[in-house]
Amino acid sequence: MKKVLITILSVLSVFNICLSVYLITKLNSKEYKIDYYKENLYSVVEIKAESTFGIISYGTACCYKDSYFITNAHVVNLDNNGENIYTDFSYRYADEDEYTKFELINVNVESDLAIFKVDDNKHKPVLIGSNKVNVGDEVYSLGNVSNQGLTLSKGIVSLNKVLVNNKEYICSDNLISSGNSGGGLFNLNNELVGITSFTLESNPYAYSIPIESIDVFYEETINNKYIF
Repeated sequence: MKKVLITILSVLSVFNICLSVYLITKLNSKEYKIDYYKENLYSVVEIKAESTFGIISYGTACCYKDSYFITNAHVVNLDNNGENIYTDFSYRYADEDEYTKFELINVNVESDLAIFKVDDNKHKPVLIGSNKVNVGDEVYSLGNVSNQGLTLSKGIVSLNKVLVNNKEYICSDNLISSGNSGGGLFNLNNELVGITSFTLESNPYAYSIPIESIDVFYEETINNKYIF
């Protein structure tokens, strides 16, 4: 009886070791890693703003909640003697060739945020992350670099709170360029932690509007406190 018990315990021990090795291998395999690009194919869109003067602005937008998309105000708003010269706005997903028209709901130039709503069966709201971002956290940016399609870049948070023109931003070393504006900054859990906005001539870092500012703007819009 004792020998049988020892044998059973030995088999169970070997089984547990094999199971542990299997799980570790699986967790380190691509099957268990987040594909940030594929996960956000219908959460991030390319957008275009056109004027009657032939000026075109390209950027990106994120599906924040429900069917509402958030982007940067500077992508869809250009002052010309105090007036916005852009008259036509459209978006498309990464797997589409044609653009679909949309109308702006709200624009806040001060916070550099804008919002619009879509009516399609493709959109997928992003996962919304915490406003607690730490220096050294790994982050990913999704954008429409130079209007060449949905692009992905990786970096780390360089400063979690930095003031530029008295406004708070997340600073990261993601590689971004024209067209990234309005795109999402995601953490390792694929949660949106900011909206990528700009770079400075003095350094190559990316500056993103933190999630708490985006949520304030969204709630203002939903509660009809329009600034546009």
